[in-house]
Amino acid sequence: MWSKFRTSTTSQTGISAGVPATPSTLVADEELSDELTSTRLSIENVGLFPIQPTKPLNTTGPAHLEIIAVHGLGGGWEKTWTASNGNMWLRDFLPFQLDEIELKARIWSYGYNSKTAFSTAVSDITDEASILLDRIQGERISDADKKRRIVFVAHSLGGILVKKAMVLAQERYRIYGDLLSKIHGVVFLGTPHRGSDLAWWATFAANMLKAVQLGRGTNTAYVSGLRRNSEEFAHISQQWVERSADLQIRTFYETERLSGVLVVDKESACLNLPNEVPVALAGSNHRTMCKFEEAGSQRYRPVLNALRGMAADIRGLILKSEASKKE
Repeated sequence: MWSKFRTSTTSQTGISAGVPATPSTLVADEELSDELTSTRLSIENVGLFPIQPTKPLNTTGPAHLEIIAVHGLGGGWEKTWTASNGNMWLRDFLPFQLDEIELKARIWSYGYNSKTAFSTAVSDITDEASILLDRIQGERISDADKKRRIVFVAHSLGGILVKKAMVLAQERYRIYGDLLSKIHGVVFLGTPHRGSDLAWWATFAANMLKAVQLGRGTNTAYVSGLRRNSEEFAHISQQWVERSADLQIRTFYETERLSGVLVVDKESACLNLPNEVPVALAGSNHRTMCKFEEAGSQRYRPVLNALRGMAADIRGLILKSEASKKE
């Protein structure tokens, strides 16, 4: 039955593109030669991009929720979620699998310059989080849009950006309070949640760069930048915990080494919160845990189940609200 989800690798352009996408090549680091791939990538890489299903869905009416994907260091709004065979699960699998249980989501992928956001000035993290909030709010125009609940999917340091955005939304409650109240849950994929352990953050910086391609000759600079900002990462994580009590949280951690290391191990990936469900993603390293080749993949199934569960809960809240209005 999964064969119907196999699609071409033609991608959608961003909402602000104004021009059609053009082919380019997605090339992995030499250390990751087994991940070498060629796919069609958008000409733009910064913005909030709508992920459109490749064919019409059976579920009609407005979307029940919004799913917003945020990549990490060295990633991209498209390539982070695209497997070596060209399948992008946010586009090629997820919409149809939600459709099977009569659920519909508006799916977005956020792209930004992660190299500067995480390795230069601390202010860049704040700026990027502000842009993320502004872009999301800008797409929620109608009353129906503003009522729609949000689920974030964040890979690696993209989870830090999501947490910073939520902290900022709380600090700027008059502007973003309504948006903040609509965030229903977060799916973290290999996000480091360490608190004040600055020594660990310094080691993480070196390990992280084994998982991404930043160009030759730049590793020393990025290690220094990540280490310099590690205290801010820890502070963001501590601030966010205070704001996470009402969220549904799913944390996935890698089980296979990448270049000889677990970039974010179980202890670092888990928040140990009462509203968190931590799950090992079998057969996945830090780079592959956000890429799935087939809709029926057992690596993908836990992530799909987490998103379907959150979506079903949101639909339940919608039905409950509609029933109360009729009484």
